[in-house]
Amino acid sequence: MPVTFKRGEATRKYKAPSNDDSNQNRSYKSPPSSSSSSNSSNGIQNFLNKGKAENVIKGNDFASDLQKSSQYLYSQHPYAQALKEKYNLDDQDIINLRLGVSERGMQNKISDVYNEKVRPGVLARMGNSSFGPEYAMQFFEKGMKPSDTYNPFEKGTFSSGMYNNVMNMPFMAGVNALFGSDRGQAGMKYGSEVFGFEGEKLKNFAGAVANNPNLYDQMMNTPTMSDYKFDQYVYNVGRDVNRETNNNNSGGIMPIVEPAPYDFVRDNPFFNWCLLYWLRLFL
Repeated sequence: MPVTFKRGEATRKYKAPSNDDSNQNRSYKSPPSSSSSSNSSNGIQNFLNKGKAENVIKGNDFASDLQKSSQYLYSQHPYAQALKEKYNLDDQDIINLRLGVSERGMQNKISDVYNEKVRPGVLARMGNSSFGPEYAMQFFEKGMKPSDTYNPFEKGTFSSGMYNNVMNMPFMAGVNALFGSDRGQAGMKYGSEVFGFEGEKLKNFAGAVANNPNLYDQMMNTPTMSDYKFDQYVYNVGRDVNRETNNNNSGGIMPIVEPAPYDFVRDNPFFNWCLLYWLRLFL
């Protein structure tokens, strides 16, 4: 406020503060709260939660659960404990599974645990989960082949395009044409062993399976294909153990001794799955 000077004195016009100007009557508006930090924390927590045992050991079959936990088969590890609870296993079963996935020539131990402990429960759960040949053949359309591949990604997405590009590569197309796609091979096995199909009828059934995910899922949830999927897993484990043993000149692909204390972030396989997924997309 300006000050007026007169000779010998200084004067200033002063106005008492009104009620509106008093500090006690002023309202303070806090800055808008930001939820970015809480959202970031929630995002990190959700990401880490994906590696927790209850969010990992939840496959529809023993082979997929065992594959996810194969590097963590120690009695106190959360994944091993989740396996024990889900499939009614004991500590000796976990030891046998660890030997089976790590030691050359020990894959029969995996099969023993499956046949003695797991398979009876699988059969009881599945019951008579089967379907007739007439039901299956209604999904066949002209032009379907066992070599057809089903794209699991949403049409028009980047992942879908990358998947189609890989499947259309000359090498992959040649392999599928010669042996059939994975789904087509499974359809050939089921159609031959369960339905007794042969020749063109067998190929048509395998083509329907390769192109219809619902039919494929129904087929894979039968006792015959549950055993088939598990046998495939055991075969792949034996192949990988032999290859790693030859490369390392060691007895297996993982130590039999108990590891260091479990580190949730380091031992979280979800990170490895993400890395492998993106590598497969871009390589």
